Amino acid sequence: MKYQFSVCAVLLAALSPLSAQLASSHTSQENSFTEATSPLRATGKPVVKVNGTELTDRDLMATMYSMFPYARQHNGSVPKSMENDIRAGAMKMMIFEELCYQEALRRKMMVPPARLQKAENDFAHQFPNPEQFQRYLQAQYQGSRALLNSKIKRSLLIDAFLKSEVDQKAVPTDAELKAFYDKTEALAAKYQ
Repeated sequence: MKYQFSVCAVLLAALSPLSAQLASSHTSQENSFTEATSPLRATGKPVVKVNGTELTDRDLMATMYSMFPYARQHNGSVPKSMENDIRAGAMKMMIFEELCYQEALRRKMMVPPARLQKAENDFAHQFPNPEQFQRYLQAQYQGSRALLNSKIKRSLLIDAFLKSEVDQKAVPTDAELKAFYDKTEALAAKYQ
């Protein structure tokens, strides 16, 4: 399983309109979904503190939207029956990502400037035109590209940390593979 928490994907999924369309056969399901939902609201109020860093309900809502992107299609709502589970899962994800980020900083991990610039450009180019990107930037980051770039850098550090601690450690060495193969061969020969 790949652990990629690219801010480009998370922010775009969480904060931009989704273009997925529902088939006409799901119209009755869509209506019942809308009736049984509650809107997600964010005020910027802290919801959890992780080693001194406050994470807000805005962070929580963005994470919830990334976990359940269909909420965007339903006026920011999730089914009441799922809201507590989605909120709990999003809270755990936020805390996990913050701990990964803090550990990456503690280890003084760096993001190569070229990689950061590419991620910034890729994110900006996901919008249909520069005006929509500017509206997004204004609405979410008070027009501060530096704030957006810090979020992108944070995500890249989390991704780099997870790759070093999960992906690379999950790959067996040639010696481990050979030992496993030999052991399996010996067992197979024993039972033939």
